[in-house]
Amino acid sequence: MKARQTANSDVNGMTRAAWVVDRQAVSSAVIDGELVVMNLATGHYFSSLGTGITVWNCLEQGSDHSAIVDAVAKAHEAPLDTIEADLDAFIQTLRSHGLVQPWEGQPEPSGGERSRPSVPRAPYEPPKLLVYSDMRDLLLLDPVHEVSDAGWPVRASDSASSVAGETGP
Repeated sequence: MKARQTANSDVNGMTRAAWVVDRQAVSSAVIDGELVVMNLATGHYFSSLGTGITVWNCLEQGSDHSAIVDAVAKAHEAPLDTIEADLDAFIQTLRSHGLVQPWEGQPEPSGGERSRPSVPRAPYEPPKLLVYSDMRDLLLLDPVHEVSDAGWPVRASDSASSVAGETGP
């Protein structure tokens, strides 16, 4: 299936795809100003601060590239070309860890012309993703990974048996 392309272009004139959080494989929350993301398929978990949270929130809404750049520019002091380059690198990192996928729906519009707000903005730091694998084995052993649509505590193998009329041990 081909990803829907937006009208955004990178410095080489190539069209950028819109991206969205892969909700099938990812769980996330902002806790005490830190984004915590878990890839349920790999067992890795991740964290990000500041600009990374702004970008993640936009990705959860299905915002296109321009809308994400606008959101970062409104919140942080940095040249737009710096924001765009850092955003591209951050999204590639998210992709490499299976956290985002091409967005095939209608992206959130960017809101038109980019304007600089007159309110003070936070200092800019490129979005960074910290990767943790120290709990990978425990996360993958968690029985919640073996549940069906019926949910926990019914494991997928238990629900398949009950559908077939079998009883558990």
